[in-house]
Amino acid sequence: PTGQAGLRKAAFSPDETRVLTVGRMPPTLKEWDLATGAELVAMTGQLRYFDTAAYYGDGRRAIAGGGYHGLEAWDLDTGQLIKQWKSDYCAYDLVISADGRRALVGERHRASEWDLEEYKLLNVFSGHHGHAVTAQGYSSNPDELFTGSRDGSVRRWNRLEAKVLHRW
Repeated sequence: PTGQAGLRKAAFSPDETRVLTVGRMPPTLKEWDLATGAELVAMTGQLRYFDTAAYYGDGRRAIAGGGYHGLEAWDLDTGQLIKQWKSDYCAYDLVISADGRRALVGERHRASEWDLEEYKLLNVFSGHHGHAVTAQGYSSNPDELFTGSRDGSVRRWNRLEAKVLHRW
């Protein structure tokens, strides 16, 4: 047993030797060795709950999101919290850019993109009628991304200008 109630997500490490699991309440992250099944590190978050997490950078750090109002960055070697910062009301899901330096976060009222070196907000993508952005992704074109909302709408964006290129 993982000891993680309300398991929300599992993510493979970049080298596919480890997996990160996300428990909702209490907010927990655990990293597991895939070859042995051994628990490598366990962390309890400061947020009300976790919904999502992903590896970033060199694969020895993770970003987790949930509610209320937060994102957390973790060092997986030490299990220490690196940074906690405010986002929208809650973070439903997130993806990491191909270069591992940015995170695109689907939130309660918008999507937001964050620099993962300085933990700075790069841009906000808002305007979905259903508000909650529950799906997001980076395009193979590094200047574009996609968002989807619970209202069923999808938008293609110029990520640098936060300008909608197409919506359906």
